[in-house]
Order: sequence, then C-alpha cells, then structure tokens
Amino acid sequence: MGSGKLSVYGLGRGGVNVDKSPIHLEDNELTKAQNAVQSKQSSTGTGTDGGLVKRPALTKYNATAGAGSIPGVINVPLGPGPGLTTDDRVTYYIALPASPFWRTSTNSFSTSTTTTIIGTRLATSSINGSAMFNGRLYYIADTVGVNRSIRVFDSVQDRLFSSLPTGYTFLRLFALKGALYVGVANGTSAAYVYKLDSDGRLYQIGAALPTAIVDFHAIAYHNSDLYVTGKESGVAGKIYRIREFLATTATAWTLDYTHTGGTTGIVYSMESFKGNLYANRGGTVSLGGALLQRSSSGSYSVVDDYVSTASIGHSVKEFNGSLYSWVGQYQGSNNAIRSSADGSAWSSAFLPGDSNPFIAQFYVVGNKLFVWKDGGTADQAPGYYTTNGSSWTVIPLFSPISTTLHGFGYFRI
Repeated sequence: MGSGKLSVYGLGRGGVNVDKSPIHLEDNELTKAQNAVQSKQSSTGTGTDGGLVKRPALTKYNATAGAGSIPGVINVPLGPGPGLTTDDRVTYYIALPASPFWRTSTNSFSTSTTTTIIGTRLATSSINGSAMFNGRLYYIADTVGVNRSIRVFDSVQDRLFSSLPTGYTFLRLFALKGALYVGVANGTSAAYVYKLDSDGRLYQIGAALPTAIVDFHAIAYHNSDLYVTGKESGVAGKIYRIREFLATTATAWTLDYTHTGGTTGIVYSMESFKGNLYANRGGTVSLGGALLQRSSSGSYSVVDDYVSTASIGHSVKEFNGSLYSWVGQYQGSNNAIRSSADGSAWSSAFLPGDSNPFIAQFYVVGNKLFVWKDGGTADQAPGYYTTNGSSWTVIPLFSPISTTLHGFGYFRI
C-alpha cells in the first residue's frame, strides 16, 4: 500500500462485541477497548470526532510520594476533595449579573477573585442559569435577544451546545439523576420540559404543561415520578408530575399542588429526602413561606412554618444526611438556614445576621455546602459555606456579585 492519508470515521462507535469473531465484526465494532473512550471533541479538523481516544489519566493529588506500600484500593467518587483549609483544589466559577463575565476563585472565595470571560458570545450577552454535568459547566446564554442558547465549558474550551428556533426560549437548566433537563417556553402560549442528550438534541417529556409557565423554578425525582415547579403570570405557582419512563409527547402532566398564598406565590425548590418529597414555598413578603412535605397519598402539609408574613422559604437541599432550608427573614427577623435530620424536627443551623429577605440557592461541591444569595445589597456578604452543617464560613464581600447570582460551576484543579 502506498503512502498517503487514511481517514477513519466512526471507529468504535458500535462498542465492544464479544460474541463474534474478529473477522465477523461490523466496521465500527471492537473486540476490546479497556483504555479507550469516545471522543467528545467536535472541532473541525481535529480528526477525533466520533472516534476513540485514550482514556485520560488521573492527576497526582500529592506533590511527593508517601512512604510504604499500597496494600489495596477502594472505590471512591472522583471530585473535589477535602483539601487543605480553604484550598480544596477546585476552581469555582460564579456568573456576574447582566454580563458575559464569570468570577473565579481557587480558595473558596476566601480572598480576592478574578474576573474572566469564557466563550465568544456577544458583548451584550448575559448568563441565565447553569448546571454542572459530567464534569462540564452548562449554562444558558442570551445570544440574540430572548432567543437563548445553551453553551458548554470544560474549563478550557467553550462552545455552543444547543439552541432554539425563533419564538422559543430556554427558561431554566437542571442536572438530575444523570441527565440534563431544561424548561422551554413558546412565547407566552405554552411551556415544555425537555431532556438533552450528549449532542444537545432535545427530547420532549410529556405534552405541553397545562398552563403557560413563564418561569421554571425546580425539578425533582420522587418515587419514579418527575416533578417540576413553575409560575405563570398572574396565577399562583404550581407543582406538576409525570411518570417519565412511560410518557410520550401526548401524555398529560398531572397537577400535584397549587400554592395557597395568592397569585404571587411561588414554589421555589423541591428535594426528595428519606422517602418523602419536600417543597419550599414563598412569594412576596405579604404571603409567608413554609416548608411542605408530600404524603404518600399526595397531600401537602407544613413541617416547618416560618410564621411571619415577611418570611420567604426558598431553597432546600440534602447534605451529609440532613436536609437544609434557606428562609428569608425567618419569623420576620434574620435570614436563617434551617436543618433537620429526619425532615420533621427543624432547628436553625445558622443565622447570617442580615435582615433583608433574600432568596438563595444551595450547591453541594464535594464536602462543602454553599449557599449563594440571589439578590442583596452592596454591604452584605454574597454567601456562605459549611463542611459540617454547624460552623459556617462567610464569603467576603466582592462587588458586583452582591446583586444576583446567575450561574455557578466548578472544576477540579
């Protein structure tokens, strides 16, 4: 055979086949591939799209080798480790409001941070929600007015992942149970829930929601059902559910709960915890918030009443075997982080000391639980974190993130 260029396409796409002899394999099948993975790189001219590349190796955690020998190994999840003091060997990204910029830190924001831009979006673009999935940061970006796109960043390269035709808008992005989900609106006439595959293709879950949701707030899996919360204009917030693995695009969503606090009421978050589904509700300061528990019969009851009409229940998250809830102005006083080991008995785990009724989001990264305020003023800390639920570290003030958090991501250094 003479010299020249050999182009091979789809190598390994059929996976490993152990039932056939090598001469009977399909062109895209292999007999073994212990250290090969499918390439996710899709840049033109790389020659790796759809083919195989060597599996990435592990990065050394310690700079110097330890004494002795290693008698055995155990399975542990890869990800952010415990680190040393505030240095947990992770680079964090938080999206600045109304801009294409992110603020980064390598020490849990304990000191000054740097501002960076990822991607090649328009200078007027803004970031509107994000999710970490398979070690990559996915985020919604305004690229042409309200015709939003989803981009993906792997700590080095940023590229377009998925986009919508004119008239449709990505509303909120979620990572849940090994998949990416997104809420989509068709103007003000209809709203849908989609699942995204690894190539950015959208697959509709069920029929259009019964009402035209203008914003999605949360998604959760509980007892084999998929739950979503949403808010439509001038109508109280609702929770819908569907049996996803049985659903077609004609399957109707079931209305599961309607906020009882009036037309501005919102169900901000949900979490499945120790056999029960929990939902944190709030709205304007005139309504009052509460944490709800869903019974096996489908009824919702209050398990932590925030009492004051100025209280707003916002985020709820499981961390280290306990459930945590963020309350804006708990009983009309300080904001509070509430916690429970069983979902029934609740107490205040931390009182930040600022009295304005902020809403906030929880994020779990390795052994840390972060809470980032979504709203605030320039004289108050943007967030906090804990490793044990009892002692909390205040993240120092840095402008302008004291206004609104639009995205959060992290990469192991």
